[in-house]
Amino acid sequence: SCCNPKHLCMAPISIDDIVRFWSKVDRSGGPDACWTWTAGKAQGYGVFRLNGNMDRAHRIVWRLIRGSIPDGLFVCHHCDNRPCVNPNHLFLGTNEDNIKDRERKGRNVVRTGDQHGSHKLSDAQVAEIRRRYTDNGIAARVLATEYGVHPSTVYGIVSGRTRRHSG
Repeated sequence: SCCNPKHLCMAPISIDDIVRFWSKVDRSGGPDACWTWTAGKAQGYGVFRLNGNMDRAHRIVWRLIRGSIPDGLFVCHHCDNRPCVNPNHLFLGTNEDNIKDRERKGRNVVRTGDQHGSHKLSDAQVAEIRRRYTDNGIAARVLATEYGVHPSTVYGIVSGRTRRHSG
C-alpha cells in the first residue's frame, strides 16, 4: 500500500502503455533538443499513470531506457527543464548533487545580477524566450510548457510588460 515512488519497482510495461507514454512527448526539436512532456504536470514535471501508479515522466523514461533508479538517487535534468523527458538530458544524482547543481546554475538562489529570487527564469532564459518567439515564431504556449511557466508569463516577457531589463 506504500505510494512512495522510491519504493515502487517498474512492473512490466505493455506496448500499449509505451505507445501511450510516447504519444505525450513532443520530440519535434530533434534528438538534442528538450523533449517536452505535453500531458499532465505536477510542479512543472510531467506525470504519467503507469500500472496504476502515478510517477514523474522523466523517472519513467529513465527506467524505460536506462534501468532502475538506485535507492537514494534522483533523476536530475542537465537542461533544468522540468517537462523535459529526453533521456540524454537526464542524470542520476544524490539530493546533495541536485542542490549543488542548482546552486552552481543559480536556480532558486537569491543573488544579485541576472536572477532575482522571485523569478523562475534567469535573464539568459528570458533572452532565449524572446529570441525564439521573435526569430523562430515558436508559440507562447509551447515556450511556456517548455520552461514550466504559464503562457501569460511568456506573453509578458515578449511584450516587454515584464522583465524589461532582462536579456
